[in-house]
Amino acid sequence: MEHYGKMESKETFESYEVIGHPAEFRISDKIAKERMVNYIEVSLTSSFYFNRSGKERMKFTFEVGKIHPGINRKARFRGDVYGFGKEEGAEED
Repeated sequence: MEHYGKMESKETFESYEVIGHPAEFRISDKIAKERMVNYIEVSLTSSFYFNRSGKERMKFTFEVGKIHPGINRKARFRGDVYGFGKEEGAEED
């Protein structure tokens, strides 16, 4: 990533910053030796489209790109919250 830092408060974007350009993020729970250890890469894109009645609308797409080192479905914390890590016998994608 080009820039990273600890998020102290809520982050916002103006609409003109996202239209036509993907906003890509890497969210991590910790940084060790200037590197993100457990992270999720996500991107937000937007595009215009015409609905069935011919009106122009905007569609936002939130995409999860990569989860490193993966999700360990055997390590469940509470409810449907899982921890980072590889499952035994799992192969890297």
